[in-house]
This record gives sequence, structure tokens and C-alpha cells, in this order.
Amino acid sequence: MMIISRLSIRLPLRSRVQAKGLSSLRQDPSIFVQGLTKAKAETDDVTLAYLRANYPVAFQEKAEQPASVPIIKSNDVESKTVSDVSYELNIRPLTCYLRDSEKETGSRNSEWLREEKMIPGILYGGDPSLGIRSDQLESKMLIKTPWRLLQAELDRYHRSFESRVYNLTVLEDPDDCTSGTVHRVIPQNVQRHPVKETIYCANFCRYHAGRPIRLPLVYVNEEESPALKRDGFIIPIQRYVECFVGEGTPIPERLELECTNLQFKEVIRVDRVILPDNVRLSDRVLKRGDDFILGVVHGKNRGGSNDD
Repeated sequence: MMIISRLSIRLPLRSRVQAKGLSSLRQDPSIFVQGLTKAKAETDDVTLAYLRANYPVAFQEKAEQPASVPIIKSNDVESKTVSDVSYELNIRPLTCYLRDSEKETGSRNSEWLREEKMIPGILYGGDPSLGIRSDQLESKMLIKTPWRLLQAELDRYHRSFESRVYNLTVLEDPDDCTSGTVHRVIPQNVQRHPVKETIYCANFCRYHAGRPIRLPLVYVNEEESPALKRDGFIIPIQRYVECFVGEGTPIPERLELECTNLQFKEVIRVDRVILPDNVRLSDRVLKRGDDFILGVVHGKNRGGSNDD
């Protein structure tokens, strides 16, 4: 249980005076600080100031969500918004803010942003559906993403985070969470601290139905494999497969690899990958053919000798 001590939080006189004028809480503070009630927080100026400094969303009418703006109209989704369609297509919402090109660029300013729990990054790439070309100067945007939002997605998807598609709402004003431009993106080049594993940078590339996406593999029906039942195991060579997902098709979180009847020393290729409807392998994978190997079955045979 987190305890907020008056001794551990020393605010300047000006901050203590301003704390008395803070607006009341709009959300349950126990979401942010375990065991803290709304009544207790509103009667303690120091606690209010702490919440205001670390959890400003608690004082807003609604949590930060992508703006509900119309998307490109088609016959079947004319009246739907980005938020409605995104959940149907397994596309999650994410929010970021524009960076100041003068005050929030460079190594020192980026380090300061990280101390403020904002992760610097770049939004780039083209999107024919929005009329954005990658060679246009305007297609590149300097952004900063709240650390807590990125960390929540990393906790959810771990190493598959860069295989997910998001509706990224880019806001110009941090105090205005109701208006912004929505871009469909894929995380790219997520950099972490080599020791602490904390996020250092998160870039995003615009995504559309004609762009390939790398989907993680998961093994299924391992109990139906004679080799895997005899303490065999798969040595993975490729953990992701590049695919195209058709327009209006939900983005798969993973692809299943069929393990039925796998034998010792067998080489696993893409013909064992189960592709959902309207999902196909990319041309780069198909061009390699049998040379595109996903893994090899290894282990001990019944006689007890090692397989080479």
C-alpha cells in the first residue's frame, strides 16, 4: 500500500497556495494510489498537489482516449468512428503529443522528457488512404508518448508489441484531450536501456492494408507430435512471419504453427502456418520458398542417442 507522507513531499510555498485552488477530483484516486479515497484526497492539499503533479488525468472529465473522428467512408462502415471500427479490427488506441521542435529535441531535452515520463519518438511513413506520401516533409512528426501508456502495452504484449497496430491520436495541446488527428500505426525501433530495460525511444510508422506486418508464431497441437511427446523440442529460427492483412480484416495477435506429426530432425517451413481468412504471406516470404525455415525439431530418439 502506497503511503503519501507530508515529510516526504515538500512543496514550495507557491505550490502549496496553488494546491488549495485545485479543482476537485473527477476519478477515483484509488486507481492511481492504492487505498486512497476521494474524500481523504480532497481534504488534504498535499495529496491533491501530489496527484495533480503525477496523475493529471484524475482531474479530467474523461481519461485520455483517441478522438472519435470519422474515418474514410465505405459502404459498410459509413456511420462508424475510429474507436468503433478499431475494436472490431483488433486495433488498440494510443495517445501521444506533438513535440516542440526547438525546446524538446536533442539528447539533453530528450533526457529531460524521460524524467517527465514522456518518451520521445517520431511518426513517419506514408498512408495512401489519407493522401500522405512518405517523401513529403509534413509526413514526419516529432511526438512524445506518455510512459505509462507505452509500458501498459509492453506489459500486455511484451516482445510482440512491435507486431500490433494502433490508432495513434496525436494531440497538440496536453490540456485538450478531445481533439486530435488519428493515424493508424505500427511501433518501430523501440529502444530500451541496456541494463534497466526502460523505454528510451518509441517510433511509429503509418500502417495501411497494403503494408506488411510481422506476426509472432505460437505452436499448437504439440501433443500430437511423436517427437515432441518424446522430449523433443523445436529450435526456432524464425519467431515472426511477415504477412499482408486484407482491408477490413481483424489484425491477428499471432499465427498458429501446426505441430501435428512432427518427427525428429524435421525442418519446419511455412506450409505448417495456419493463415486466417484474408491473411496471406508477404512476397518476400514466398520468394524464398523452401529456404524460409521456421525451425528444426531436435532431441533424443527412443534409443537415447542425440539427433544431429
